[in-house]
Amino acid sequence: MTAHQRIDDSVVQLAHGPAWANRYALAPMTNKQSHDDGTLAAARAEQAGFDGVEVHGAHGFLLAQFLDQRNERRDGYGGTLEHRMRALVEVLTGIRAATGDGFQVGVRLSPEAKGSPLDEGREVARQILSSEVVDFVDMSRRDVYATPHYNGAGGLSSTPSPTCPVGKRC
Repeated sequence: MTAHQRIDDSVVQLAHGPAWANRYALAPMTNKQSHDDGTLAAARAEQAGFDGVEVHGAHGFLLAQFLDQRNERRDGYGGTLEHRMRALVEVLTGIRAATGDGFQVGVRLSPEAKGSPLDEGREVARQILSSEVVDFVDMSRRDVYATPHYNGAGGLSSTPSPTCPVGKRC
């Protein structure tokens, strides 16, 4: 298989990178290789004396692409939120299993992004924290100037505020 061979028509094209960069789904074996690579990298970091790792699952990088609602893969890694979380859970579980008890494991997630509404971002963080495979979750917005969506009770909502348009500072 070449790097540009299309194997699935459920791939999410992101706005950054070369035009062809995100048009091709990873084959299931490549998914496993990506997970194994993350696990091995964390184990090497621990052996080198680092205290922990933070897995990047935000800002449109690989694991964030799996979490995106537009991910309609049909191989168990797309569709429902449970399936879209599978790659992230497998990477984190592999790292936790390959490292010692004192090694810190964290994950950076986007609370909301195009294709990933706030309600789902909160649910992903809740499930990851309750699974006890991570020691911390770092919620990071890609655009520091974007306005989060607030509800009337002062909390975050998945719908834009009528008094503060999306993209405006209020």
